[in-house]
Amino acid sequence: MAEILEEEGVGELFALQIHHSLCNFVYMKLKYIITIIVLASLGSIIYGYTLDAEEQALAHKYIGGGTLGLFLLAMPLFLYKESKTRNWDDYMLNEKNVRKMQGRPPKDSEDK
Repeated sequence: MAEILEEEGVGELFALQIHHSLCNFVYMKLKYIITIIVLASLGSIIYGYTLDAEEQALAHKYIGGGTLGLFLLAMPLFLYKESKTRNWDDYMLNEKNVRKMQGRPPKDSEDK
């Protein structure tokens, strides 16, 4: 049975489908993961500011950990999630987009 599956490529197709569905699941849950990281980071920062002056070294660790969580975990994950659906060619400064911004026709139509 395994030989039949390998010959027809069904095993590879099945593995790709599982990978695709797992990636979609993680991508859909990324919003909640980012929210949890942001809340934990903000909670850590607030807790760091509420500690007494006697525990100043520990307070700095909580504040620093919360800041790192925001800027090294939450922000890159958020940017990845939001930029995945964007077409980057629309944001590139090339001749076609410059002509579009200036209101001039594309270069191809001028030659005709």
